[in-house]
Amino acid sequence: MNIKDIISDKITYEALTILISKERTFMMCRVSKEIHDYLHSVKLEIYLKISKICNKFPDISILLNKLEELNKNFSIRSISFTGYHFEGVIGEAIIKELFNDRYCRIISLDFSYNILDATAKHTIAKALSINTTIETLSIKNIKLVESRGHQIIEALRNNKTITSLDLGCNNLDTEWDNLDEDIDEEYDKYRVYAIIEDYAIAIANMIKENTTIVKLNLERNCLGEFGIDVIADALCVNTTITNLNLSRNNLEEYGTHKITDALNTNTTITNLNLSDNWLGEDGALVIAEALYVITTLRSLNLSHNYLRRNSYDSEIGIIAIANALCKNESITELDLEHNKIGLNGARELSKALYVNKTLKILNLENNKLCEGAACEITKALYVNKTLKKLNLSDNKLDKYGLHVIVDALRYNNTLTLLNIGCNDLSEKEEKLIRDTLRENHILTELII
Repeated sequence: MNIKDIISDKITYEALTILISKERTFMMCRVSKEIHDYLHSVKLEIYLKISKICNKFPDISILLNKLEELNKNFSIRSISFTGYHFEGVIGEAIIKELFNDRYCRIISLDFSYNILDATAKHTIAKALSINTTIETLSIKNIKLVESRGHQIIEALRNNKTITSLDLGCNNLDTEWDNLDEDIDEEYDKYRVYAIIEDYAIAIANMIKENTTIVKLNLERNCLGEFGIDVIADALCVNTTITNLNLSRNNLEEYGTHKITDALNTNTTITNLNLSDNWLGEDGALVIAEALYVITTLRSLNLSHNYLRRNSYDSEIGIIAIANALCKNESITELDLEHNKIGLNGARELSKALYVNKTLKILNLENNKLCEGAACEITKALYVNKTLKKLNLSDNKLDKYGLHVIVDALRYNNTLTLLNIGCNDLSEKEEKLIRDTLRENHILTELII
């Protein structure tokens, strides 16, 4: 086979990873001369991953020389640089080089999971204030809340090129009402509160003033009520963000109210991730109410939210969401994974699928849809003409439930993907499903 048939410019070349070890530096050690020569001739734009194995920072001159040598042969456009300690003059030097256009025009930079001192954070902030090439930036889990981290967010207020920004896991490793055990004095607790509030204010100001960010990840930032307040207010005036991730921020009912109220004003956010926020029944009722009036939201992730905390609890929240889907005409993708949906909730969701004309993707994974609940969902497939992807995996489906699914798919001509994996099916049951589905020429992907 010709080498050109093997390699395309869309491939991520793991063999081009630079691996720093205690003994020596390896670069392109698994790339044959034939591949190397071909890559050199076509001047491909490659993804470069720099891995850190040891705890001791390598000789800065070796690493920078290798980067420069590599860029002479290839066009480095994307770098993943994680797991390092950036401290003192060494850390400052390599950060400056990463943002330097002298030999790299980087458009995507992953700087997550690094340990940075105050000087390193200050250097990043200065670089971001003048950089005009980076479009995708991930600075996840570098503790922006501490040691001049605010400066990085401040620099992003006026940045005109970054469209995708990941600020996940950047708050103190603590909860508002469960501060670190080492903080004993009342003064110190107030100081910590002030630091967290300043961090939230910096993010809110960035949301208000930045005019290019389209995708923003604020996952697991322990924002607290104050943080949610200022960020929700900022979202009311933002006109660029379309994709917002607020997962794992303990929003509960209060935070959900604030965010959905902001969405009544904001007309640009189309994808919203509220997963793992302990919304519970009360939060579900807030979401349901919002679905009646918000007309711009297309994708909504409510997974892992205990919309029904226990199997013996009320399903009022889930039923309210199902009823709202009967009226909502904007949501095309809904994720309800891991919410303990019971029989009554499944019945109402089924009714919603009978009349809803917009929902295309529905995830009901791991909801323990036994006792006929899964059957209620699949009955809607006889009538529904819009649903394209349905995930019923890990739901302890019984034989009766599987037969209902198979029979429904004989009549359904819109579903293209069905996931019924992790349901402990026997080989005989799997064969029955595969044989029967040969009659369905629309379903292109079946996961068992």
